[in-house]
Amino acid sequence: MYCMKCGTDTKSEQVFCDTCLAGMKQFPVKPGTPVQLPTRPAIAPKKNSARKKQITPEEQVLCLRGIIRRLAVGLVAVLLALGFSVSLLLHTLQQQAEDPEPNGKNYSTVDADSAG
Repeated sequence: MYCMKCGTDTKSEQVFCDTCLAGMKQFPVKPGTPVQLPTRPAIAPKKNSARKKQITPEEQVLCLRGIIRRLAVGLVAVLLALGFSVSLLLHTLQQQAEDPEPNGKNYSTVDADSAG
């Protein structure tokens, strides 16, 4: 049989394992108090024993190196994008400085008196 609280294997006549009984002794119930126990499941409940794997210092160093490598690649990409943007801005400003027409005027006018 299985403990009704934690699911560990118990003696067939016990409802709770020794560990759970020891914990329950901290909170005693007065004799004669009606207690309703749930029905016993056919199979033991699954335990949540998913523990994180302990990482060795060597694995931590490798993990940190990978993080640093990704950060460095990202920083280089940002710097390249910034350099490209600055060069494009400088190129645009240079072309505007070389433009013969001030204020972006790209048309010519004809006087009505001289068009005759």
